Amino acid sequence: MYKLSELNTDVFQRFFNVQSDSGSLKGGGLSPKTLSNISRMIHKSMKKALELELIKKNYAEFIELPRQESPEMRVLTVYEQGLLMEELSRSKERLAFGVYLSLTLGIRLGEVLGLRWSDIDFKNGIIHIRRTVNRLPTIEGSVKTELVVGTPKSKKSVRDIPINNELCGEIMMYHAKISRIAHRSVYNEDYVLQSTLGGPAEPKTLQETFKRIIKEAGIADANFHSLRHTFATRAVEKGVDVKTLSVILGHASVNFTLDRYAHVSDKQKRKTMDLLLTGIAL
Repeated sequence: MYKLSELNTDVFQRFFNVQSDSGSLKGGGLSPKTLSNISRMIHKSMKKALELELIKKNYAEFIELPRQESPEMRVLTVYEQGLLMEELSRSKERLAFGVYLSLTLGIRLGEVLGLRWSDIDFKNGIIHIRRTVNRLPTIEGSVKTELVVGTPKSKKSVRDIPINNELCGEIMMYHAKISRIAHRSVYNEDYVLQSTLGGPAEPKTLQETFKRIIKEAGIADANFHSLRHTFATRAVEKGVDVKTLSVILGHASVNFTLDRYAHVSDKQKRKTMDLLLTGIAL
């Protein structure tokens, strides 16, 4: 136990070193993400103590944490993407259209679930991303989680995505299909992926739908977010500039898009070198 006046960078660093090596109750060390969360809490507490002039310096600022390794992205190959499109064209899954929209627009799980028909401007060919749907833990009460309709994760996630006539046509056909099933024309405020009880469909239900569809298509296991990774990767492969891609994806910064998606395939490298090496023979 340390007094506040005894805390310094060395004390904090030794604490985090121990937690990194053997802090988990299950054996081994805590994950980099957990250590980062603990560090943020300590930093916030020390900042308050500094403001109250209880300490002379926020020593938590100088802690060195293990680097968090980003998990490898699962991107569908061009062949797998073709298999998926074929399966989607014949699938009887009720929420299959949500998989199609995420693959063709690169939108997040919560964003496709948050789409209402009023968000689709067929006349001008624009889809407005205005909300997201997530199942989140409740703060109190007997129910542990609740379905929450909220705003996207950042200001740049609120965005307009242009669509062409072909995609407009596909969405209009889906609109007509669900109108026939419901025996009424769907309302503007209805969700594009409506649950059978009304309101937006459940994230877990769409994720499970995706898993069944790729299994039926003979595609190796992937998670729903791989659709977004696949969209972005195909865009880079086709030469879309990263600034435009970043805006379409709703990323907080172009740097994030660059770090995540600006990897270069062997095919791209060969194409570039063939271009650069043309006509250099002596």
